Amino acid sequence: NENKFRFLSLLLALLGAPLFSIIGTMSIFLSPSTTSIFVDVVDKLTSHSLFIPLPLFTFAGYVLSESKAPTRIVRFSKALLGWMPGGTVFIAVLSCAFFTAFTGASGVTIVALGGLLYPMLKQENYSDTFTLGMITIGGSLGMLFPPSLPMILYGVIASNSMQGMTNATLQIKDLFLAGLIPGTLTLLVVGLYGAFQNLKTEITTSSFSFQELKESTKAVIPELLIPFVMLGGYYGGVLQLTESAAVTALYVVLIEKYYYKDIQYKQLINITQKSMVLIGAILIILMLAMSMTNLMILAKVLGRLGFFWK
Repeated sequence: NENKFRFLSLLLALLGAPLFSIIGTMSIFLSPSTTSIFVDVVDKLTSHSLFIPLPLFTFAGYVLSESKAPTRIVRFSKALLGWMPGGTVFIAVLSCAFFTAFTGASGVTIVALGGLLYPMLKQENYSDTFTLGMITIGGSLGMLFPPSLPMILYGVIASNSMQGMTNATLQIKDLFLAGLIPGTLTLLVVGLYGAFQNLKTEITTSSFSFQELKESTKAVIPELLIPFVMLGGYYGGVLQLTESAAVTALYVVLIEKYYYKDIQYKQLINITQKSMVLIGAILIILMLAMSMTNLMILAKVLGRLGFFWK
């Protein structure tokens, strides 16, 4: 039966079946007690209070992406950095990282910002490969900055794994701080590479305009305050992560709906649906992967692999 199952899993993979469905199939067919494994995983994950911020931060990111926030942020970034060699690359990377930090999905960022950043980079004669690479890597780097959804998920899983261990604590705020230095350094390296490409190809940069910087800053101030609203109360000890996520989501809805008037009530329903679909997909993949992990632990697979390599 196991040989037949291995053949079935390989066939599904070759046919292009989603990876999570293959992992789930393996868990179901190989587990002697499938129900207990799934129930245990679901109970541990859903009972954790840190799961509540995930949909709230994702919802806030989707609201920003559906509004005209990308246009305002790109305009401000261009006025601030567009005059520098490689400044447009910095704009692309920073903008993409900002949006991915909230949505948790680089694909959403590419859809929201790609239409703005791609023509801007192409206008300065960057190649197609370089332009697409900068937009993609900028979205991926957003995972290193708070409120990074992968970091929150890791904190949830690691906290569950540490239960019962003495002197073992893991704080989400520590994970956020741990990602700031490598994330910032990576952004700087990517930006410097863009500057090198700029000098190498002699791409012309736009001139600095104080008036444009002043106007673009005035237009984007409420959105620039979002990270401070999110992190100020959290690191100040006033708010827990869940409360910070709720305040951030409320603040984003208020400014986009009532201050900028970019979002209508009907759009909020659609945004809620799309953001929750993303979170649901993440949870399905996570639960199936953890079920497979538990199965491998019960079957002592790692011990057998260690014996094999000795």
